[in-house]
Amino acid sequence: MKFKALAVALAISLTGAAVAPTTVMATPNTTKTITIKKVKKNASAASCWSVVNGKVYNLTGWINKHPGGASRIIAMCGKDATKAFQQQHMGSSRVATELAPYQIGVLKKKKKKA
Repeated sequence: MKFKALAVALAISLTGAAVAPTTVMATPNTTKTITIKKVKKNASAASCWSVVNGKVYNLTGWINKHPGGASRIIAMCGKDATKAFQQQHMGSSRVATELAPYQIGVLKKKKKKA
């Protein structure tokens, strides 16, 4: 937070006007494993987790930013939305880049029964 305040102060001193700080996105978590049971517990607009291609995303902050409307993201909350996501975005690198900062882990694979 000190860095953000310093950046705003610097922008004000250089331009003479207040500048809104930019949002700093988190680095994707690619190591934490999350169960589908945990994803299902986050199935609302207040806490929206979803699985896409084996990766778990917290999409709560993206709901109202989605260009296609909030309802598209809310429909993904609490479930594996890989199929719907692929049908809509079919390999778009731009979409993958926008989604990456919301990754909070990877889906824990079920153990195969012997």
